[in-house]
Amino acid sequence: MDADDADFTIRRRSHIKERPKSAAYRCPCGDAPLSILHDLFVAAVLPPVAALYPQRRKISRRRKGMKRAFMIGGALVAWLVSVGFMTGAAQTHTAQPATSQFEATDQDSDRGESSADHERISRGFELAPVRLNLRGKDPALVGLGSYIVNTGGCNDCHTNPPYVEGHDPFLGQPEKINAAAYLAGGTPFGPGLVSANLTPDASGRPAGLTYREFKRALRTGRDPDDGHILQVMPWPVFGKKIDLELRAIYEYLRAIPSIR
Repeated sequence: MDADDADFTIRRRSHIKERPKSAAYRCPCGDAPLSILHDLFVAAVLPPVAALYPQRRKISRRRKGMKRAFMIGGALVAWLVSVGFMTGAAQTHTAQPATSQFEATDQDSDRGESSADHERISRGFELAPVRLNLRGKDPALVGLGSYIVNTGGCNDCHTNPPYVEGHDPFLGQPEKINAAAYLAGGTPFGPGLVSANLTPDASGRPAGLTYREFKRALRTGRDPDDGHILQVMPWPVFGKKIDLELRAIYEYLRAIPSIR
């Protein structure tokens, strides 16, 4: 290397070392007049653009992250909803255990007051020929029991006579039930066969029977006193009724006047 080349190299290196750090955006145009405009462009435009570019990348990444979060959250919610729906459907089709009807429970009242029985309950109170004592009793069961008793022919056998004189519908007369002897029994059906008194005794039990005894008599047809098979009484028909209906009959008989 000759002296001129060495001198050029030294001057070039000194020029590089003396360049300020802020000259990163300078154009290698030297001191040409156009370089002033270039420097202004670099100083005024490039720094803001350079500053915004990373920010825009951050915003884009945030949006992508939020989008992924929403997608994952939506999928999770959809899965939870489907699982809950399937669980609810399974519970709906699960058989409910039967409840004992030997005890008066609130379930009896709830079932008696269902929409399917509402009309029968209302009609039962309309058909009752006597004043009812509802104190301490379930009105819904009493109404339902009245409907069953007064549309089941119980009056024809257990009321003697069943109709007031001059009001026998079988004789073409306007019907009027004999309320003075309503369900007090006494109708003869042959030697040793007389209908029972179904009205409450002094303790308020219909025919002197507990609900358990009453239900067993209708289910089996056995007389609670001596166990003989009941005659004339249509117990095979009444014995097929559900527990709720038998409970309603018993509750209604508790509410009628006692005739002893």
